[in-house]
Amino acid sequence: MIIGIESERANHPQKTGVEHYAKQLILHLAEIDRQNRYILYLRTKPESWFFSLPKNFTVKVLPFPIFWTQIRISWEMFIHPVDVLFIPASALPIIHPKKKRCDHPRFSLDILPAGFYLV
Repeated sequence: MIIGIESERANHPQKTGVEHYAKQLILHLAEIDRQNRYILYLRTKPESWFFSLPKNFTVKVLPFPIFWTQIRISWEMFIHPVDVLFIPASALPIIHPKKKRCDHPRFSLDILPAGFYLV
């Protein structure tokens, strides 16, 4: 399975709640899952820790000035779709796979096992 993760939050130099959550999620997935393929989408140059992830993790830098999630990630999903897309923030791209997860810092609606919900 190919799982895309919007990782710009994890790449932020001044991490707060969502940023720490996104980074820890990626690091823990890297520890427990060597079967699925992960594509980590960034808008900016990756921090050094991204380069120590296992081989089933790929970093893809997609520069774009504004509305990066809604426009640039949408375009990426149109030309290179993934099986599941995870957005650790409150905005989904306009074009997205059927299976996706969007987390908001104030609430989360979990309706699937293991704490994931599909919209």
